[in-house]
Amino acid sequence: MKKLFVGVLWVALSLSVQGKEVNMTSPDGKYQFTLSDSGGQLHYSLTWNGKQTVKPSLLGINANVEWRDGVEIGTVDSSRKDTIWHPVYGERSEIKDCYNAWKILVNRQNGRDKLILDIRAYDEGIAFRYHFPGGQYLKITDEYTEYTMPEGTKAYFTPKAQTPYSYLPLENWPGESDRPLLLTLAGGGYVCLAEAQVVDYVRTKFNVSSTKKNTIMNKVITVTSPLLPPLEEFIPYLEDIWRRKWLTNNGFYHQELEKALEMKNTELEKAFEDIKDLNAKCDNMLTAHVLSVQEGEVRNAKLRLSKLVREVDKCIALLNE
Repeated sequence: MKKLFVGVLWVALSLSVQGKEVNMTSPDGKYQFTLSDSGGQLHYSLTWNGKQTVKPSLLGINANVEWRDGVEIGTVDSSRKDTIWHPVYGERSEIKDCYNAWKILVNRQNGRDKLILDIRAYDEGIAFRYHFPGGQYLKITDEYTEYTMPEGTKAYFTPKAQTPYSYLPLENWPGESDRPLLLTLAGGGYVCLAEAQVVDYVRTKFNVSSTKKNTIMNKVITVTSPLLPPLEEFIPYLEDIWRRKWLTNNGFYHQELEKALEMKNTELEKAFEDIKDLNAKCDNMLTAHVLSVQEGEVRNAKLRLSKLVREVDKCIALLNE
């Protein structure tokens, strides 16, 4: 059998880190992504073929703590990937996967929390995400990512999937726009804002800023909101499981769950029997009511017949006179 060898090449990139500013380009050199921490905030900008596509825009998120003000760029690790992957289905059997990558550590001033900003520059576009190292519990309450566009940019606005589009300027939108969001630049060209790998995060919608001109903002929309009790209510159970050292089936809490389910099943069976008895009693009451109605009708008929007989007797008596 012939085997296909897929090679992955990781090499160091030439990065410019000057005055808390990091510049990165796509493999073909057309995209240039710039990140800076001036003023204690993270801002990025994007150019394509020397033309400014996204003007300096804010990056930030609220996850346990604010990652918007008082932040600075730390260490920068870089790499390059150039390989091919084979999709399960699609129009192409091979897809080239080639990009330059950043892994930038972001520090909070006077804090020990860590945030990693993952950025990839493809020949087709730029991708970035907020990555929190470690297994700490995260409560994400807001995102501050912005896209400040050049003057004259317009958007194909749609409030939700499979609804009509409206071609609007970046102001006075009638609500939030669904993604992907397609933009047109005044001097020609298109920009598309999209998202991927929405697995352990929320989905995104877009709206326009009321305070910054030509600026689009991420609107965090919760996909699922599980009804979980506070974390501290789980801790005693976790400590007890750790103490018992039994994680497989038929453990203590497994047995407790089976007992509870069996009890509920017994309660349901009794409830079904009660309903069955009530239905039978209701049927008996209806039958008794029908019988009583029939007996009344018989009595009335007998009375009418007796009256009729008396009237006949009177007629016969009159005829005999």
